[in-house]
Amino acid sequence: AKVTNGGKLTSLSFLEVGRRGTAGTLLVDGASTVTAATSITAGGGTDRPGSNGAITVQGGSILRSLGAHAAGNAGIALGSGTGDTGAITATGAGSLLDAGGDRISVGSLGTGTLTISAGAKATAGNTLYATPAAEAGFSLGSLGGTGTATVTGAGSTLTVNGSLTDGGTSKIGDGMRGTTG
Repeated sequence: AKVTNGGKLTSLSFLEVGRRGTAGTLLVDGASTVTAATSITAGGGTDRPGSNGAITVQGGSILRSLGAHAAGNAGIALGSGTGDTGAITATGAGSLLDAGGDRISVGSLGTGTLTISAGAKATAGNTLYATPAAEAGFSLGSLGGTGTATVTGAGSTLTVNGSLTDGGTSKIGDGMRGTTG
């Protein structure tokens, strides 16, 4: 699927790309906006493993979850189920991946890859939980999966409000600044 040229796509519930054993891609380009009212998943569905989801956000576009805001659920999840693979790439100045105050989970049970590059930004947090200390704002490979996050290129940032759980691989390079708070 593609959302381009200033287009807008709004899901009144969740947005899933590559779910329950299927493969899917989503391109958000040309100052477009995609918003999900609860959560966004790239590669998930534990009842039918083998899902593969890939999302690219570029050209000053926005991918935003308004957040699941429930313990054990992430606003944005990549590779959430056993045997699932999920990837999100946000690239270019003005491009934004926003978990809406909720957390980003990369490879909790499956394999997840997050790339923020060329001046793009990503935000995650745990501020909307009744017990925020119990939920990481950002997690890599938190439940035995494989999570990789790379932030590269001048102006590229991953901002996490809350703790960061790194059971995977994180790479910071090329003038990136990462913050947790």
